[in-house]
Amino acid sequence: MSKERFVCPSCVDDYAVQEFIRCNAEEHLCSYCGTETDADNDPIAAPFKEVADFIREGIEREYEAPENSVSWDTGEGGWQGVEPMDARDLMDEVGLESSNQGFLDDLCDQLNDQEWVHQDPYGLPEDEAMQYSWERFSNQVKHQTRFVFFKVQTNTSEFDSEPNAILEQIGRIASHKLNLIGTIPIGTRFVRAREHSAAENPVTAKDLGSPPKELASQSRMSPAGVPMFYATGDEATAFAETFTTNPEKSSVTFAIFQALRELRLLDLTDIPAVPSIFDEEAATVRSALGFIKSFELDVTAPIPNDHSVHYLYVPTQVVAEYFRHVFTLPDESKLDGIVFNSSRRPGGKCYTLFADTNQCTDSLSDTSKLLALVSSRKTRIDFTNGTFS
Repeated sequence: MSKERFVCPSCVDDYAVQEFIRCNAEEHLCSYCGTETDADNDPIAAPFKEVADFIREGIEREYEAPENSVSWDTGEGGWQGVEPMDARDLMDEVGLESSNQGFLDDLCDQLNDQEWVHQDPYGLPEDEAMQYSWERFSNQVKHQTRFVFFKVQTNTSEFDSEPNAILEQIGRIASHKLNLIGTIPIGTRFVRAREHSAAENPVTAKDLGSPPKELASQSRMSPAGVPMFYATGDEATAFAETFTTNPEKSSVTFAIFQALRELRLLDLTDIPAVPSIFDEEAATVRSALGFIKSFELDVTAPIPNDHSVHYLYVPTQVVAEYFRHVFTLPDESKLDGIVFNSSRRPGGKCYTLFADTNQCTDSLSDTSKLLALVSSRKTRIDFTNGTFS
C-alpha cells in the first residue's frame, strides 16, 4: 500500500471490528468500498493499519507463530504434527469475512509476516476439550458405569481427570462465568398436561401435580421412581411435550399451578451467542459459551416420546441430579429446577422443578408447599391431526 488507507464498518462482517472502526474513525471516505459522507457528518473510516493491528491482537489471544510451540524436524524440514495456516486460512478459521476483496487482500498481506497455529497446538481448544469431556462422560453413563461413575478414575485431560469433574465444570460455567441462574417471582404460573381416558376426571393437585414415586416414569431429567414437576409456559407446548398417540388416552387435562415462593432456576433458554474472537471484553467467556451452547443442544435434543427405556436420557438425568442435590448457590441454598427450550414446539419453554407430589397443594395459602393448583380444564384429543379442542 503506497499511501495510508481507511476502512469503514461496511467492509467487515464482525461486530467487534465494526465497533472498533466506528470508535476510531478519522476519515469521511472509505478507501475500499468508496462510501463517503460530507464534512458536516461524523467520519466513517478508521486507518487500515490500526484496524489490522486490532485484528491481530484478537487473533493472538488464541493463535501464535509455530516456532513458539511446535517442534521443527531438521531432517524432514517441517513442523512436527501440525500444519500451520497462512493468513487466508486463518481468516476462514476465525470466521472473519469481508465484502471487499481489496480489504481482505491487504489484511492478509499484513498477517502473512508469519505462519499461524493454535496456541497449545498439540492439545484441543478449551471449548473443544470441555465438549470432548462431556461426550466421554455421556458415553460412560449411557454404556459403561451408570451408577458408580463417581468412583471411576481416568487418565485423560485436565477437564475430565475424574468422570464427575465435568459436572462441576458445568456448574462453575453456569453460575460464575455465564450467570445462567435466573429467578422467577412468586405467582409465576406453570401449565401441565395429563393425558388420560375419557372416563377419568382428574381435578386435584394430587391428580395433576408431580406423580407419586410408584407412578413416576422416566423423563428427560428424572429416572423412573424419582418424581419431578414437569411443566411448560402454555397449553400448546404442554400438549406437544406429552402427546403419545395412545388411543386409550383420548382426553387431556390442562392444569395451571402457581409458584408459592420465589424460585431459582438454571436457565438454558437464552444463552448468548458465542462472541467474536475480536471482542476483548467477552474473551474470558468465549470458550465457556462455545461449550455450554453444545451442551444445551444435548439437553434439549428430541427423544422419542414412547415411554420405552431410553438410555439417551441418562446424561441429562445425571446433570439434573447434580443440580438438585450437589450444586449450591453462593448463599449455600439449592436450585429449584431447570428451564430449557422445548424440543417439540419452537418457542416453547419447559420447566423441570425439583418438587415431588408432597410439594403440590390445592391451597394458595399453604406456603409450606412449593406449587398450588389454580385451575384445570379437561378436553378431548383429536388424533387425526394431533391436536386438542
